[in-house]
Amino acid sequence: MKPFPHNVNKKVGMHVYVWWGITVLLATAIGTGSVGATHYSGEIHQKLVHQGAGSINVYNSNHDEDWCPESHTTYMYPSTLGSLVSGALLNTSPRWKNVSNGLVDYYKTFYPCGDYADTDWIEIEYHVSKTNSENPEKWCSEDYSCVTHYGSVWSGTHSHYFWQWVNLDYDNIKGSTSANRRTINHETGHVYGLLDGDGTCSPTSIMHNIWYGCSYSGSAPTSSDLQAVLNVGNIP
Repeated sequence: MKPFPHNVNKKVGMHVYVWWGITVLLATAIGTGSVGATHYSGEIHQKLVHQGAGSINVYNSNHDEDWCPESHTTYMYPSTLGSLVSGALLNTSPRWKNVSNGLVDYYKTFYPCGDYADTDWIEIEYHVSKTNSENPEKWCSEDYSCVTHYGSVWSGTHSHYFWQWVNLDYDNIKGSTSANRRTINHETGHVYGLLDGDGTCSPTSIMHNIWYGCSYSGSAPTSSDLQAVLNVGNIP
């Protein structure tokens, strides 16, 4: 069971936040090597990244990451948010989905998150708000978007997380298609354990793009990002 209902102003776990691309990790990244050297975390990631479906055509299995949209503001409908997230996740190239034949295999739910009495089966929730008062679950400051990993579980060799909330600030995703997708894909990178760089802009990554003073101006994850997710998935 998820550790708290949607209306409880409390979060436990690892937190990451971003303001138009300026991201700070609010917890010690426990993994192998330095942040810049590894590009990923050995522990702060969605647990199913270790459990590839084995087929890119499996729907809603125990190995798939289900995700739902939810809006807390009159500025955007849940369906609009769902379309934005779907566009970022599915209509960019390359994309996170089907890394290593289904290691990342996400599916959108039929309804918004708030329409389900039980969301334990939904691994990733994307929420949007204009102000923090609209969404008491959003712990980061206004004009920031943040990811929270919670529901820590021990794999036998390391800890990782059952569920992720991606709390998107409306002002971060109201602009151009490329900017929307850059924000959403950046935050989704954190879902799967990717970290921001150490200021060297290497490797080329959605995690440290032009908003960080780096050269990458795309809105899709790069081959380095996909390899990093594969590395996370291959952690014993």
